[in-house]
Amino acid sequence: MSLESMEAEEEPASYIDTTTKAGREAASRIFASKRGKARELANYKCSLEKHRHCQNHYFTSKQTGENYIEVHHLIPKEYSNRFGNSIEVLPNYITLCPNCHQLMHKAVDRERKDHIRNLLAQRKGRLSVLNLDVEADELFEFYNIEN
Repeated sequence: MSLESMEAEEEPASYIDTTTKAGREAASRIFASKRGKARELANYKCSLEKHRHCQNHYFTSKQTGENYIEVHHLIPKEYSNRFGNSIEVLPNYITLCPNCHQLMHKAVDRERKDHIRNLLAQRKGRLSVLNLDVEADELFEFYNIEN
């Protein structure tokens, strides 16, 4: 089953109040249960593999025997309460190689902006179907990127 068809089957998820301990635990459980599926659906490849900066330097995971790939929330967890539905859905889980994942958190703003725009272009429609409408400027705010 392809990433698009699997995500198309996903329904908008109920809001999770992550300001509470129970809500944070619920969100963590959902993420833990779905991140393996996100890796599998991405065929253990970086979502930015065809984009500049991605160096495609994979190593083999002892756990899976596949490319080691990390799962990143495009809409960061700390902003989950700005949305009426849960952000713990497959379209919000972005698979990144370790280099691109670190770039998303630690690179200069212009490089991060480029990646965020690319990732949002890949996922915007699928997020919108789940009532998770977000614009690039809003993501830049979430990532503390100056416009």
